[in-house]
Amino acid sequence: MAIAQDTIFKQPMTLQVRQQAQQFAGRHNSAAKARQVYLNTLAVQAVADYLNYFGFSADLAAGASWQPVQQALADVADLCVTNWGVLECRPVLADASILSIPPEVWGDRAAYVAVQFDHDLRHATILGFVQESGTGEIPLSELQATEVLLDYLSQPRLVRLTAWLQGKVAAGWQQLEDLALPAHELALNFRSGAVAKRPSGNFTAAKPRWVRRGKVLELSRATEQLALIVSIAPTASDEYDVGVDLCPVPRCGICLLILRSNLDAKAGVMQASARGTPA
Repeated sequence: MAIAQDTIFKQPMTLQVRQQAQQFAGRHNSAAKARQVYLNTLAVQAVADYLNYFGFSADLAAGASWQPVQQALADVADLCVTNWGVLECRPVLADASILSIPPEVWGDRAAYVAVQFDHDLRHATILGFVQESGTGEIPLSELQATEVLLDYLSQPRLVRLTAWLQGKVAAGWQQLEDLALPAHELALNFRSGAVAKRPSGNFTAAKPRWVRRGKVLELSRATEQLALIVSIAPTASDEYDVGVDLCPVPRCGICLLILRSNLDAKAGVMQASARGTPA
């Protein structure tokens, strides 16, 4: 395994972390499943601590890896990075030379991080990452360095709106009821001229299925927050209606001007730019 030592990050697995992992593992009767959950929990916590050390925020409780039912149903070690996306944190045993990625998480993560443990499972080393799962067997020598991961996490990510219609919503976008929004009806600002082929599904022209998600915008020098609300629905033809709305949380102290919003015709990706102005 040819990984430069200055690119890895080693950290202790504290007693509190190990107790949490043991608590999760104890929920499962199968010894194999209990060990899988134990290792996955340690790996997720190790990556969360690593990101926190470098100033990134992650929500452990938002991941399927923290839910008992999801632990039982799948080999999952996901970590939701706040306002960015989902990482898969895969445990690697001490003598292993391969990062193994289970099929249930192929293509469903922003990146896959390799976390190698010592023989006694008391220390974890963040070895690196890959952006694609490939066939699920990645030689450790082919991992990208951890500093590249930090750069990757610092980059904004495009939002593929058409995936929302299939129930695949990127981390950071919330249900509207989870945002502290006013009770009045949200106005939709449709953008015309943007077309994309629809994915297969049971859509009808008579009853369009709107999918709406929102996120709170953190704006510099603002005393109040704004929520960005994005909506998408299929139309009668192979096109989509896209709505963009800004809502005060809880009241508006500034105006935000949408400068550009369009749905990419080939990829179904929305790009938007905005700027804040005094009210």
